[in-house]
Amino acid sequence: MKVKERHFPYPVLADFSDDFNKSSYETDIDYTINRDQFVLNVKHALNNEELAKMIEDGKAEYATHIECPKTQKRLLNTSNIQHQEVILDAADIENKIEVCTFVIATMSLSNYTNSDFDVDYEGYVFNLNKGDILAIGHDYNISVEKEQKNDAESIIQFVKSKESKKTFDIEYESNKILVKLDEEQYALYNSLAADEELLPVLYSLIGVPVITSALQVIGNEIQNIDSGNTIYSDYRWFRVLEEKISSLGEDPYNESIYGEVESLELTQRLLENPLSSSLQALVDYNDNDEDAEEDF
Repeated sequence: MKVKERHFPYPVLADFSDDFNKSSYETDIDYTINRDQFVLNVKHALNNEELAKMIEDGKAEYATHIECPKTQKRLLNTSNIQHQEVILDAADIENKIEVCTFVIATMSLSNYTNSDFDVDYEGYVFNLNKGDILAIGHDYNISVEKEQKNDAESIIQFVKSKESKKTFDIEYESNKILVKLDEEQYALYNSLAADEELLPVLYSLIGVPVITSALQVIGNEIQNIDSGNTIYSDYRWFRVLEEKISSLGEDPYNESIYGEVESLELTQRLLENPLSSSLQALVDYNDNDEDAEEDF
């Protein structure tokens, strides 16, 4: 989304426009990224008392629009404070993102005017709609380099189940494989996932059955390719696993690799031997605990 160099039917505060005399609106950003999250911090510097008062009164707000051209993920995040934090799932962005910053109306505004309007607008008032842009900050193009996660892990997303009786459920009808956990399990998962030392254990405990099940879904799908009766082949998780299987030197269209035993063996290879990683993680975790006790 590019908001610069556009013509508006009303005055807009922007560095490419002379609609205002002395006012200014500038933004500055910094960000952090790891294999799980992209955190963008935006600082809004608005120099116009009337627009600032509109934000204070809830008639306007700061807005940051983020778009990843490759994944087509779009997010509009709004705030009424000058320091804005925006958090995205790192799996939703790839290679680069485009960031636009602006001030927008939060409601319809009748007779909008500003004492710093250029003389050309002297005596004019304007009727604006909710969401109309009042000020435009800077645009940013950010190249994204994130810690690499095993592709087979990145296609799994954990969500809280709305059905209290289902403790564990898997859905394939989206770009990611959705693993639905009940409220208690979901809380426990998030608690453990916050400790990076235990992530290999989680990948082994949950990732292995999920990916094994997904491989059997792929096997069933391949059997129906000739009839055109396919359901999942257009989803991202399906394509990622196909590519990963090919990178291992296997033919993803060879039905024999999706048998019950074969799928489990293939999963171990796709997840790069998660059993060994999880056992080592537990040993390291135990050693760290013992060292902490000795220090105490």
